[in-house]
Amino acid sequence: MIVGPIETHIFDRQFDFILDSNGAAYYFPEQVIPKYGQILKPGRFAFVRLLAGAMREGRPEELFGEAGFIIEKQEGNPKAEMDFLVRRANL
Repeated sequence: MIVGPIETHIFDRQFDFILDSNGAAYYFPEQVIPKYGQILKPGRFAFVRLLAGAMREGRPEELFGEAGFIIEKQEGNPKAEMDFLVRRANL
């Protein structure tokens, strides 16, 4: 568990799985999802729940793609909450 701003936290390893349900990405997806793309091992999965309206620009699908993720499953309402199961692309 990370307490504090994840975008400035220095990680000394990568992770096998990320679970972010109503966590940092829920409120700050534009700052957090790129960081998740750096700390998740290639080919591994993350579950991320996003709050509709938390993004200032673009769409969540574009943000995940830019961070190196492939969306495996997407559910929810774009006007409320959206759940994403994403896999980091093999590099």
